[in-house]
Amino acid sequence: MSFVSIIATENFATIMSDGLAIERTAGGEIIKKSEWTPGFIKISGKQVVACTGNPALLRQMGEAFPFKRSNTYPLRNRMNTFEARVKQVPYEVEDVLLATVEINEAGHIECRMVSNQPGQAGQVFSLKRERLRRSSWPAAILMKKKKKIMEKFSELSDQYGRNTANKILNAQKELNRFVADMDPSVNKHTFGLTLKK
Repeated sequence: MSFVSIIATENFATIMSDGLAIERTAGGEIIKKSEWTPGFIKISGKQVVACTGNPALLRQMGEAFPFKRSNTYPLRNRMNTFEARVKQVPYEVEDVLLATVEINEAGHIECRMVSNQPGQAGQVFSLKRERLRRSSWPAAILMKKKKKIMEKFSELSDQYGRNTANKILNAQKELNRFVADMDPSVNKHTFGLTLKK
């Protein structure tokens, strides 16, 4: 659970994660908990929570926000709480990132992200017109290769296309394979999800 990519357009958002749930010891050793655990949960028909680096935090989010079919949670009002939970995990032990993706009250795709990285402020973006917004969350070991990862996604999205969710998911799946070849804390088992307006 160390790599999540989120791609948002005006009409849909796609979320892709690897399936490796890991924990790190204080000495930095990686302990594999599962190879088939998605790095996100759908909490309503219009909302997803994604997390990297800490499977326990994602489990807690699932318990705090059981799936609602017809209603949504007021996630915007809870971002300070989410950030406080994320910051409880020492960055030196695990690099933790948490995101919410939703179709907001105005019908726009909205993403919010928080990290436990010291000095890093939360990010919010909302798509009101057609454009592609991407966010890839590499594990700490990959941060130095972030530019290479983003360039690879551009290449893959040119190859697969950008006009449908399935094309974007195919590009994200290939991107995950690319990242897994660089980082042992990422595996090639993938899970994808689409939120559509």
